[in-house]
Amino acid sequence: MLKNIDLDSIRAHSGNIAIIGHGTADFDAMVSGILLERVLRKLKIEAYFCVPDGYHDEFFVAKAREMGFDYVADRSLVDENAVLFLVDHTATYPNQVIGCFDHHPQLAEIPCNYVNQPQTCCAKIIYDWATSLGVQVPQDLTEMVVYACHMDSLSFKSSKALPEDREWCREMMAKYDMDEDEVILFGYGVTNTNLDAETFFNTGLKTYALGDKNIKASYAVTAGSIDEDLLLIASASEYLRQKLDDKTVAWCYLTQNAALDWTHVVLIQADGFVQGAVDRVLSRGKDVIPAVMEYLSK
Repeated sequence: MLKNIDLDSIRAHSGNIAIIGHGTADFDAMVSGILLERVLRKLKIEAYFCVPDGYHDEFFVAKAREMGFDYVADRSLVDENAVLFLVDHTATYPNQVIGCFDHHPQLAEIPCNYVNQPQTCCAKIIYDWATSLGVQVPQDLTEMVVYACHMDSLSFKSSKALPEDREWCREMMAKYDMDEDEVILFGYGVTNTNLDAETFFNTGLKTYALGDKNIKASYAVTAGSIDEDLLLIASASEYLRQKLDDKTVAWCYLTQNAALDWTHVVLIQADGFVQGAVDRVLSRGKDVIPAVMEYLSK
């Protein structure tokens, strides 16, 4: 991993580095950005974590408040002269990109300081990198990485979850006397059904390029019955079809029921939709989106 990171090239931009996660940053993106900021500062490299769209994951905010976790995530727009270090995604930006940590399929060319490897969450990659450099991650931030692993894998039910990360989480939970049952339940990240439709159906929204068009993908994590999930899927199909336009040609909506170990996928297009379900929890980036890309490319 270390051979991919040239600290001197990063240090040359000290004081002008904006760390950016993906839009509508989820728990993992938030923890990854904050962790990388603090690690770089311990390495005498000035950088700041920026959330340009202003969105702070509700689960992250709730857990940070509960733990008394102190953090800063700048809501301002990125300065046009700043260089970017990406976490938990790849994308094309007008600013120069000087590095990236990610665990998703590559969607853009990152010219330098690029680490992309299969791992349960992006924050764990940064944590491992930090400890390999002898940087000690404090307890509160380590606990946040444990929560990020669980949040990004539906408490290790997702196909992208790695057994070694699960074992590490168990070791950290024992070390810091964390309540494993609470961590697992929190990691399911059940979507709040009291949200307004716009917020609810945009939960975890990501946009994927398909040529000169876009596919949007969002999801709901549920804990009820299959019949309740099917009603949700029907309402999503009707609502999201109205959100398609000339640029967004399809919307992929996932309903993931961690308690019942099943995933339902509906691909909504202007002229209809296709759907299917499997008896396991699928990873959106690893399992669903590649299949959707292949289907729409035919």
